[in-house]
Amino acid sequence: SNAPNIASITPNGIITGLSAGDATFTFTGTPTVCSSVISPIIKILPLPDISTTPLNLCVGSTFTYSPTPNGTWDVFPLGIISINNHTFDALSEGSTKIIFTAANTGCKSDSILTTVNALPIVNVVGNDTICVGSTTSLTPNSAGTWTSSTLPIATIDNFGIVTGLAQGNVTFTYVNTISGCAATSPNIHIAPSPVVTTEALEVCEGSQLPLIS
Repeated sequence: SNAPNIASITPNGIITGLSAGDATFTFTGTPTVCSSVISPIIKILPLPDISTTPLNLCVGSTFTYSPTPNGTWDVFPLGIISINNHTFDALSEGSTKIIFTAANTGCKSDSILTTVNALPIVNVVGNDTICVGSTTSLTPNSAGTWTSSTLPIATIDNFGIVTGLAQGNVTFTYVNTISGCAATSPNIHIAPSPVVTTEALEVCEGSQLPLIS
């Protein structure tokens, strides 16, 4: 090879492209070494100019490759993600490889390792209706963080303990620390605490005084 940094060649004549550019190859006959033949110019085409950084997605999420290159995508194996016009849709948990083929050269990119993570499973393990000042529990209760959709109505800690603060409905979202995938709880109803009143604060022996709630 006249340009070993661009392409190499084996004694059997197998060329390997190393970087974009032009190269020629010289063949010398054996055993007489009487003649040398220079090959035509071989053009080494560049790989598609796309990022091959591994992707981590969550089931149900989408990722759009930008800028959108001119070419086609292939995914192996099928069923984990689908690809439509440079948009990847995560379908099910698992790992897959994505390869891009440039339209103008036919060259294929290095594979992009893509991991699709399962969504967390959120459960209400206590009551889904509680009173102001009372608590209930949600799971998961570890390996992630919880947030409340409406802090004035109820709070939640990262152990999944919900505390009712005011009347209303509220949901809670859990994010797994490792995968970054999130799921939201069903509605939790916070009911007002009963208010007990009475018409008087004294009653005679043998008499009755009703309490009103």
